[in-house]
Amino acid sequence: MEWNGFQKNIGFGNMKNPDSFFMDIAKRTSEQSRCLSRKTGAVIVLGDDIVSVGFNGPPKNFPNPDTLKFLRIYINKFNFGLEQQRELEAGKCPRRIMGFSSGENRSFCVCADAEQNAIDNAAKLGRSTKDTIIYIWAEVSCCVVCATNIVNAGIKEVVINNLDNYETSGFSGMDIFENCDIKVRSSIYG
Repeated sequence: MEWNGFQKNIGFGNMKNPDSFFMDIAKRTSEQSRCLSRKTGAVIVLGDDIVSVGFNGPPKNFPNPDTLKFLRIYINKFNFGLEQQRELEAGKCPRRIMGFSSGENRSFCVCADAEQNAIDNAAKLGRSTKDTIIYIWAEVSCCVVCATNIVNAGIKEVVINNLDNYETSGFSGMDIFENCDIKVRSSIYG
């Protein structure tokens, strides 16, 4: 067994309920997110082995959203006024302060989604995601970008705690999965 942030070749074998086990890990992974809007976690699994995990957050070495350095970047980049600065300091999401709803104008957010970070972490570690299952703990189902990345990464199945569609005026992630023959299941988990 090796541990570099991920479990490898542990061989959990014959688990009573793999969905609950891996969904619990996805939920716990989501708790690592420092996003000011939503907390999402993802676990990519092949058989009984964890390939990769990810949570929503900024790129490596970029300040976390709940730090003073992050606040200064947003204040300077977008010329936030005093009232907007107070909202930032109170922990409100910068995009929400700008009047955007979840998923709108993603170019104003430096954070990547949990699904993308899990796929990127697998790639960084040289681990294939072909024919894997991704477990996702989220408030809503995948956005179109994450759904497309899941399909292109060769992930064959999505298990998610919440099948509510991501807010969209066009295609949803569920539309992508349905039209690309990706199996999607709900995991009812506490």
